[in-house]
Amino acid sequence: MELLVKNRYQAVKIIGEGGFGKTFLAIDTHSQNQYRCVIKQLLNTSTSSQSKNWQLFIAEIHRLQFLNTNPHIPKLIDFCEQDNNYYIIQEFIDGENLKLELNKQGIYSEKKTIKLLKEILPILKFIHDKNIIHRDIKPENIIRKIDNQQLYLVDFGASKLLSQQDPYKTATVIGSPEYVAPEQARGKTVFASDIYSLGVTCLSLLTARSPFDLIDLNNNWIWQEYTREKINKTLCKILNKMVCFSLNQRYTKVEEIIKDLEKIEEKKHISWQTTTALVIVSVLGLFNINNYHNQKEEENLEKTKKEDYNKENIIHNQKKLPDQNKSVSEKITLKSDKELEKEALEGLILLTNIQDSYYQKNGEFLEKTPYLPFGQGHIFKIQKLSSHHIAIIALAKNDNLKNFVTMIWGGNPNTKENISKQKNYKPKPTDWGVFATPNLGTQTTKYAIRFNNCETEKPEKKYPHFTHLKLTESLPLSYEELSCPQGYTYSLSMLELMSQKASEVPPAITYDVRGDNLTIKD
Repeated sequence: MELLVKNRYQAVKIIGEGGFGKTFLAIDTHSQNQYRCVIKQLLNTSTSSQSKNWQLFIAEIHRLQFLNTNPHIPKLIDFCEQDNNYYIIQEFIDGENLKLELNKQGIYSEKKTIKLLKEILPILKFIHDKNIIHRDIKPENIIRKIDNQQLYLVDFGASKLLSQQDPYKTATVIGSPEYVAPEQARGKTVFASDIYSLGVTCLSLLTARSPFDLIDLNNNWIWQEYTREKINKTLCKILNKMVCFSLNQRYTKVEEIIKDLEKIEEKKHISWQTTTALVIVSVLGLFNINNYHNQKEEENLEKTKKEDYNKENIIHNQKKLPDQNKSVSEKITLKSDKELEKEALEGLILLTNIQDSYYQKNGEFLEKTPYLPFGQGHIFKIQKLSSHHIAIIALAKNDNLKNFVTMIWGGNPNTKENISKQKNYKPKPTDWGVFATPNLGTQTTKYAIRFNNCETEKPEKKYPHFTHLKLTESLPLSYEELSCPQGYTYSLSMLELMSQKASEVPPAITYDVRGDNLTIKD
């Protein structure tokens, strides 16, 4: 069925598809030159104008209107409600995203990376000045336009207008697992979250590797081991500061990065002047070599004195530094047991999403992740159980908290055995089954994961034992086939949390847990 919006914008082909709707390349039939544009269709499942979908639609329109004056962000052209769906018409940027560019042209150089930062950072500053956070910066959302070769930042569907009343309010976890900042993964997005994502984007382009592969088992970035050229020390410092897991150590403002980038150019300028001066000196040296060497010896002696003086001052000043860890810990707000357990569950959701993304691409589990989430009440650990199974553990730090474990199976659900198994499966009334992670906006691959969330029946401060579990190699369809460790039971707390998050984008069923009772909210 052909799509014509407002009897004017004619859809030509689908260029994107996800759980919330579709994106079409279109033409403006009222324009003289059949101007190309983009139609973003947001599916609406509620007739109420006060529905969550309507609120999301209006919020996105407002954000795009705020950003309409920047030449490197697609212009908002029109919007409407039609046939019970919502439509946004935007400028079409004719070009390729940086992921496609990387695949075609190969790994980025230092020079190209600096140029990327110089083009994107002013756009990011503009966005942040409007009090908006993009929340999904990655190579796919940066497009190089064909005609002028300039970069454009696209896809503001995940963006957020930061609330003046409560800028740190917990929200839905949005973003791409490979590029999302730790605090954003916990539902608390700040401006520095975009800086992190842009930094990780640069690392991916500099190495042509997934960000998941650029961190060692000790959660340290090792991206410099995979570059094809030695990277300028100043640029290394900038990138490493952009991707710090700790907000206290990361850049908080785009202006700070721009200022530090200027130092690279200053050093290059000084280096050029020095080289020119040495050429002149070498020519003059033919006439006055002795004087030149004497002068250099004096300069070196003076330089050595200054270096010794600076070292003494650095050591002296370090002794005067306050205990930063102490000041940070004093600021940590005490949380209730329920809040700490929710924090642990959110960490498990994040790690499950990361495993899903990686397994679908590679057909194997990720035994190390870009970071293990920070939890005040729990320690996270990934344990491989077999080629098809891993467990993600959230171990309680105190006696009042429960332990949580996510059991994950990975494999090909489309084998003859698994297809036959699914056709013949008859669930029991007591069988909760196992979850399949949503695969929104992407094509189905031959790999998939299934998972089951478990929790201890009572608080316990010891790691679970997996020796008594029967781990099936075929696709698990029931709780019994992907069972919990001994002493653990199906996690109603996780089910409640996941349904609450899912309900933020209806249609959805929201479960409410009160003790052992499970009810469905209207």
